Amino acid sequence: MEIEIIMQIVRAIMECIAQRREDDVAAGLLNPGRREYRAIINMLRKENDLHGRALRLEASETFLLLVEADAEDIEALINDARALAEEN
Repeated sequence: MEIEIIMQIVRAIMECIAQRREDDVAAGLLNPGRREYRAIINMLRKENDLHGRALRLEASETFLLLVEADAEDIEALINDARALAEEN
């Protein structure tokens, strides 16, 4: 399940980079807050059709993964998102 969530986060990062500067996205991922939590909720709702308690629990777990990530992890996620974007 964690790999699936990571791939969903990578796809969400691709969408964010398309709408915002990559530096802004990276800064938000390094210091996640409300905007990133809402993005996670929207991603989970869209990708997994989650609602209610299940959505909140999964969003909290995913947010914790993001909070625990270090700068190298974030850089790897952004590089993966960039590579996927270039393929498409």
